[in-house]
Amino acid sequence: APPLLRRAPPFLAFLQPGISRSAGTATRDSAAVAALPGFGGSLRLLTEAPQVRPEVEMRQLQGNACAGCRQPLPPTPSFSRLLTLTSSKGGPLLCEYTGGLFCRSCHTGRTARLPWRALHLWDFTPRPVCDDAAEYLTAIARQPLLAVGAVAPELYGRLPALARAHELRLRSSRALSAARGAGPAASARVDGLLKAAGARRHLLEQADFWALNELADLAGGHFAALPHWLDKATRKCSALAAAVLLDEAAHPPTA
Repeated sequence: APPLLRRAPPFLAFLQPGISRSAGTATRDSAAVAALPGFGGSLRLLTEAPQVRPEVEMRQLQGNACAGCRQPLPPTPSFSRLLTLTSSKGGPLLCEYTGGLFCRSCHTGRTARLPWRALHLWDFTPRPVCDDAAEYLTAIARQPLLAVGAVAPELYGRLPALARAHELRLRSSRALSAARGAGPAASARVDGLLKAAGARRHLLEQADFWALNELADLAGGHFAALPHWLDKATRKCSALAAAVLLDEAAHPPTA
């Protein structure tokens, strides 16, 4: 592997290209700042918490510029100015997704669930993020992008609901793979079942990647809807595989 990625776990290297954990290279924090508009790139999926830095250090790192629009950051009001209400504008705001400082135009106080908090803390409480990050996180919340087994495999060992859902997904994907192996007609039946599953078809096709919203649903305990859907869908997959195999046994291919 290239030196930059040699110490990074494979999936993290894929999800966060250009981020190295070795000394003398760019940290994940500078990479996160660089990924923001105006810092040489676009937002990307971050599955590790940004390092918390003092405001003075962050201002120096960003050249005292907003991590979004690159305009000069507003000064942080002093305690005395806050008491006299002489300052109509507040100081910069921290985006808890990227770890960057933003002006009040680029960070209007929106909140979003953070993938790294879900994976490492099992916490889905919305946190303050800049507006660009809020838009990005909203856009990817339903997409299966989080490789729990690669980033935080310990979750399967300590969260029974997640482990059970993962087992159902494994059973479904194996059943559908077995059915597809029976020929074109059986494969067409599998395609029909997956089409009926709609946006959740990935839950039946593979067991590795999760959407943030799906993990949040599993965290809902008795109010979670996904376990019931997965249980029903897995029974359908198993029934389809059994029917295909029985039909294959009853009508063996002729020589």
